[in-house]
Amino acid sequence: MPSHVYTFERDASGSAVGTPLTDAINAITFAAADEPKIRYEVITDADNAAPMIVVVTPSTSASNAFRSKLLESVSKWGLSIRHVFHTGGEGPQED
Repeated sequence: MPSHVYTFERDASGSAVGTPLTDAINAITFAAADEPKIRYEVITDADNAAPMIVVVTPSTSASNAFRSKLLESVSKWGLSIRHVFHTGGEGPQED
């Protein structure tokens, strides 16, 4: 199962809706809507300005689809992804 740690940060040009953590969770939930087997876990404190969240996907294809949707959705929540760290399983396939 591919897994990645995403670090989110507030995008100065975006429109924030909530805290960085709640907006990151909203972006992940939106990106994972079509794949019920995607799981995530917050690994930083709730008040962290740059929340880190590990996301586990059931397959490489699900990981690639999730990543594409996440990259589209973060700006809607006033965020950007500062860093992605691959933690296990097969990594995403580059197009």
